[in-house]
Amino acid sequence: MAILRRQFYRHEKGNREERFCYLATNTETNEVYVIEGYFPPSGGGGHEIDIPLVEFLGEGGSAQSELKKLIATLIVTK
Repeated sequence: MAILRRQFYRHEKGNREERFCYLATNTETNEVYVIEGYFPPSGGGGHEIDIPLVEFLGEGGSAQSELKKLIATLIVTK
């Protein structure tokens, strides 16, 4: 099983806290979802969670806006 992913959002606060999001796909199941990760300012271990694409887009926020912009680039108008 291969998971392909592309980062579309990263936010780092002044206290070294970091949040990032990837658009991901499982090459065996063709499932598309978002991997959201977080590293705390303490430098301790971060974590990642998988979020279904529809659920992620249903939330409001900067990361959702960035993903919508990325999706919009796939639409070509002439």
